[in-house]
Amino acid sequence: MRLPNLIVAGTPKAGSSSLFYWLKAHPEVYGAASKETFYFMDRDSIMFKPEANYHLHGLDGYQAFFPNCPEEAKIVVEATPHYIYQKTALDFFASCDPQPHIIFLLRKPSKRIFSDFSFTQNYLGYLDSRLTFNRVTDLLLNDGRDRLEDLGYSNQDFLRQWLEDQLPNNRYYEVINRWAKHFPPEKIQILLFEKMVANPVETLCSVSERLGIDANFYREFHFEKRTQTMAIKNKLVHQLLLKFAPYLSSSRLRSTLKSMYFKLNSSAVKPAELESLRRLDDYFRPHNQQLAEAFNLNLDCWN
Repeated sequence: MRLPNLIVAGTPKAGSSSLFYWLKAHPEVYGAASKETFYFMDRDSIMFKPEANYHLHGLDGYQAFFPNCPEEAKIVVEATPHYIYQKTALDFFASCDPQPHIIFLLRKPSKRIFSDFSFTQNYLGYLDSRLTFNRVTDLLLNDGRDRLEDLGYSNQDFLRQWLEDQLPNNRYYEVINRWAKHFPPEKIQILLFEKMVANPVETLCSVSERLGIDANFYREFHFEKRTQTMAIKNKLVHQLLLKFAPYLSSSRLRSTLKSMYFKLNSSAVKPAELESLRRLDDYFRPHNQQLAEAFNLNLDCWN
């Protein structure tokens, strides 16, 4: 089989869906049938899929995500932003010959944590609706995870794991450096969510030039945004949608129904408390500086 030669490997809630579909629209690019295959997740990951994973199904199972891939496609892309944290993904892609290009799409840590919190609480419904972002910040920075039971929130085990992941997952230097030890610099490209949103043409042209595909395609391209987090009004209706959405085979039908649904059953997410964001910014400042120095990045847009 023909393996992908471009992997969008991180990070979640930083615009990877938009980037994947923008790349997939390019005539010289073939995108995986599923934006997030989760195929190379570690066995102990909560996103490990027993029905489709490298550990149990090898490369034969992976091939199902790339049906009818044309031989003339210059770039074959897969985007699973959780790969950035997975040893299985790192080990596999590092062992490929040739190695694929790896894109890491990063977002200001404090804003990424809030986005992940909002998405997990509002869209997925995995975090208690009474939990505030201010409380989350306290639990993270004051190391109060051992007191969760006293708070009376539901789904304590998930909340504990979610909290334990937030700080290390957003210390980007540490996670990217693990990949940088196995890939040459020319195989890794780090993009910033904030710059991509502000100037998608510049970002996609930069990626195109790096990959050797026609950058002019994006100069007149319509950049549609994807997966914006909304606050859900009726939780029961939303859970039914999540349950039956995979059975809607037509992508056009899914898109139409999704647009209608969110107009009826969602509203804008309440903004994060500025003091909580400031406290998180203070925590991540030295880690961001280490990232900038190690990979020669201009992080002014995070200030």
